[in-house]
Amino acid sequence: MKQLISILAALVIITGSAQVSAHGGGHGIISDQEAVLVAATTVKKMTFKDFGFDVGKLGDQWKSISHENVTLIDIIGGNFLLEVKHPETSETIYIQVTKSGQAVAATESKPS
Repeated sequence: MKQLISILAALVIITGSAQVSAHGGGHGIISDQEAVLVAATTVKKMTFKDFGFDVGKLGDQWKSISHENVTLIDIIGGNFLLEVKHPETSETIYIQVTKSGQAVAATESKPS
């Protein structure tokens, strides 16, 4: 029984580490839906840290953002441009996400 538990634990660890490495920096081009998730996650992270983007650190009201509040509106210079609307205040933030899945800009006005 102990041996079975050890084998299962090893499989869980190996499977988990394989998934982490599969989603590393060089896994290719992300989909539109993945870009939406990156934008939602980025906005949430910006409620506790300033990443140096134009909008700075966001207030706690942005913690409630979900992927349903994010819309892909354009592709600019090879980057996804996503609009994130706060459901209660109607404030809008525009997030640019690279095709590899990195948020590179956040502004309060739509980039042209």
